[in-house]
Amino acid sequence: MHAAFRRTSTRSPRIAGQPARTPRARWSSSRTRRRTHRAKIVQAGALKPLVELLRDGAESGGGPGFSAVGAACQVVGVLAHDPGMADIIVAAGASAPLVALLSTEAAAAAATAIQTLATNGVAFAPALAPLQLLLADGDDRARCAAGSALTALGASKVRLESLEDVESRFFRIVTPS
Repeated sequence: MHAAFRRTSTRSPRIAGQPARTPRARWSSSRTRRRTHRAKIVQAGALKPLVELLRDGAESGGGPGFSAVGAACQVVGVLAHDPGMADIIVAAGASAPLVALLSTEAAAAAATAIQTLATNGVAFAPALAPLQLLLADGDDRARCAAGSALTALGASKVRLESLEDVESRFFRIVTPS
């Protein structure tokens, strides 16, 4: 290899006059950029159409377009990673539609968004019963998301009435017949 193209260090090159960036500093700056991007999305007014899409999906109760509703749930979940954003999302009216979506095909995405909001301090008491039903009767992805959301809501000690039924379903999944 020609000497002009050989790197003498595995670290990225530094611009003269700037301090070297450690991996921690790179992680911190990318985290700040992501937070700034989420704030720009909300400031641009994207939250209102997202909440309307969630409401429409909750009111229709099924049918076509659930991929868009599921995507809206995912975007709300991503935006909710900031504790300050969680309050803004709730103020925009996303709570009720997310709870209503727990009984639709977009249940897993809605449960994941609820989990993220709950992790950042949002109380979702009306979601406890639908999440418990989803934990008992949903598909694998929805059950996993419901369990995570219940844990984030602090309901890990909630006793399900049909716990034996849930356990038997779980063991049927884990252990082949």
